[in-house]
Amino acid sequence: MRTRALTPRREKFIAEFAVCANATEAARRAGYSHRSAKQLGSRLTKVDLIQRLVTEKRQKDAIRLELKKEDVIASLLRVVELGRERGDAAPVVRALVEVAKLCGFYQEQVVKVPLSEEAERLKRKYAAMSEDELLEIIAGNDVAK
Repeated sequence: MRTRALTPRREKFIAEFAVCANATEAARRAGYSHRSAKQLGSRLTKVDLIQRLVTEKRQKDAIRLELKKEDVIASLLRVVELGRERGDAAPVVRALVEVAKLCGFYQEQVVKVPLSEEAERLKRKYAAMSEDELLEIIAGNDVAK
C-alpha cells in the first residue's frame, strides 16, 4: 500500500495498535468514527510505514520494560500450571493461546489474489483518495473523482 504522511490520528493509531493489537479498537481510540473504525483500522495496518512504526514502538516498549519473549512465555506457562492445579480451564486456554501466538503458530497467511483490470483501476482510484474522501464513501455519500 502507498505510504502517506503521518497525521496526528495516524500517530495515535500507531501508539494504540502497538498496545492493544486490535485495529478496530485502535482506530476508535485514535479518533476515527465508530462506523468506519473497522475498515480504516484494517486499511491502516497494511500501510508499510505504519507496520514499521508499530514494530519499532513495540520493540522500544519491550526494551524500556525489560521484557523478553522467554520471560513472557515462562510467566504464561506458570499461569497454565496454576490453572491446571485449580481445575480452571479458562486461564489455561487463554495462556496457551498467547504462548502459541508468541511462538508464531498464528502467523498471518498472505495469499496474493490476481485482480481484474477493473479491480486494479478501483484500487488505484481509492489509493489516491484522501481519508476524508474515503470516509465519505463509507458514510454512503457519493464522491465524484
